[in-house]
Amino acid sequence: MNIMPSVKNAVIDFIKNLPDDLTVEEIAYKLYLDERINKARKQ
Repeated sequence: MNIMPSVKNAVIDFIKNLPDDLTVEEIAYKLYLDERINKARKQ
């Protein structure tokens, strides 16, 4: 049993919490920002 969610599932959950009217570019940018913020917090 894998306790840590897969990257795919984490991205799906992240996208599900976004507004429905975003463009693909906006979603990609929000994913990018989220990843950068998470990396900065881990340092």
